[in-house]
Amino acid sequence: MRRLVTGPFHPVLDCALIEDIRSCKISDPFAPLAIIVPSASLVEHLKHMLTRHEPRAFLNIHILTFHQLALRLRDDLASIAEADSESTLQLVDDFFFEQLVRQIIRRNLSGLESLMRLPASPGTWKGLWASVRDLKDAVVAPTTALKALTEGVFEAEDHAWLRSLFTLHAAALEAGRSLGVGSPDDLAASLCRTLSGSRFLKRLHHVFYYGFYDLSQVQLSFFESVTHVVPATVYFPLQDRPAFFFARQFFERHLLPLASTHEDLSEEGATTTELVELSVKNVIGVEEEMATVCREILTLVEVNGYRFDEIGVVARTLEPYQAFWRRVCGVCRVAWPTSRANQGDCAGLRNTSSVAT
Repeated sequence: MRRLVTGPFHPVLDCALIEDIRSCKISDPFAPLAIIVPSASLVEHLKHMLTRHEPRAFLNIHILTFHQLALRLRDDLASIAEADSESTLQLVDDFFFEQLVRQIIRRNLSGLESLMRLPASPGTWKGLWASVRDLKDAVVAPTTALKALTEGVFEAEDHAWLRSLFTLHAAALEAGRSLGVGSPDDLAASLCRTLSGSRFLKRLHHVFYYGFYDLSQVQLSFFESVTHVVPATVYFPLQDRPAFFFARQFFERHLLPLASTHEDLSEEGATTTELVELSVKNVIGVEEEMATVCREILTLVEVNGYRFDEIGVVARTLEPYQAFWRRVCGVCRVAWPTSRANQGDCAGLRNTSSVAT
């Protein structure tokens, strides 16, 4: 059984998750449950949220990322004699595959002529691997893609490049199989056919999926395999606003057809009729990106009367900015507060900025 719950993330879906966990624990406080999320930061968010609102939920509950779930199931199935040998593949990182792409191209294989004309640089290998990884995530079969070339599916001027890319994709897949290595998504894909034998999943009373608005084809297949074994509820952020157009496409095309029931809680989060104004600005380079953000912050403070502590900056990861934020924010005279997790990195910057403001 797959149940879908849609609505605003905060607080509607948060509250729905807490209430559903509470309901599962009423008759049996030790009922085994699992919450599956896409990132480690969401694991920490849920731990804090449950500690505050429903501390009893921590009795026999597993809060796992998608990859942690795959690792748990791999170990679970490894103890079963009939487990697929593919589940024992060695996990390697993107750098390994970038170097694998480099070695494949250096072998001068037939069909790779267009790629061999590219400059031999780390950026080239990184970009080519990113393209191959996208094809893998979408579960594109190289033979099917190459056949589509001969059938005129693609524009003629793109044929040479696409033939080289699909040939590289096929070679990378074969090399990975020969070496017994793979990415986290390769692990998830290898598990999809064997989950019916998982003792871990069979023990669970319910699994809750929380925090994603789309999935790659590999992760979608993994989700289907897991929820075929254990009842599941998906909490999917969805509202009737243009910003949710992409999420709605994914929801209607891939999740809704799988659902047994669908509960729309959008009205519960309708606390205001005022729409938030969104704007998109494109810049080149991390340093220019930070400078643009600083200029926007100064405009809000000096023109619109905001205080620095009323402005938030959100990024997928802070790593690309760490080498620049002290200098750029200092030059722009912008205070840059941060979470406790990064206080050490920004202490000097905050002291300098406090003088400037």
